[in-house]
Amino acid sequence: MSENNTIYEIAQLMSSRTNLQNDFAEAAQLINNLFKKKYIDKINYTIQNQRTNIQKNPSKEINLLNAFKPFLNSEYHSNIDSLINIFTDMNVIKNIQNEIYKNRKVSVSSLNSINDTEKNKYKNISIDSSIQKDGIYEIDQKCISNKQSEVNNDNNGIYPILLFMLFSSFM
Repeated sequence: MSENNTIYEIAQLMSSRTNLQNDFAEAAQLINNLFKKKYIDKINYTIQNQRTNIQKNPSKEINLLNAFKPFLNSEYHSNIDSLINIFTDMNVIKNIQNEIYKNRKVSVSSLNSINDTEKNKYKNISIDSSIQKDGIYEIDQKCISNKQSEVNNDNNGIYPILLFMLFSSFM
């Protein structure tokens, strides 16, 4: 009798649309929480650390904007604060980009130092033909110097434009 009872309970659970919807919603919530914990929280932590570091050691542009503040009407202070936030965000992005580039460079160089037995393990694995033996894409070698200069560039061209826009809004 208990076997029939169990089958009846399973049939009831499967036939009830509400139970299935609740189970799928619960599964989606678990996946969402895991993704948030594993990735999003770490990204937010990194961004907060970079933001705090930049606030402790502001760039010369942020220092310049802070120096202008006392000489402007108080109605423009919110604009200056917005620009400071923009510069802070740009510097956060630039710092994270540089860290990613450094870590990527280290991981590629560590791949080159794999011993021969490890290399033989992966020798027969078919990979994209555009990837060379050192792990660098064919197209990357042609433009790697451009990318390095872009990463190391301080985006000096955008700062004068932003300052011009700021002061043109005061007139």
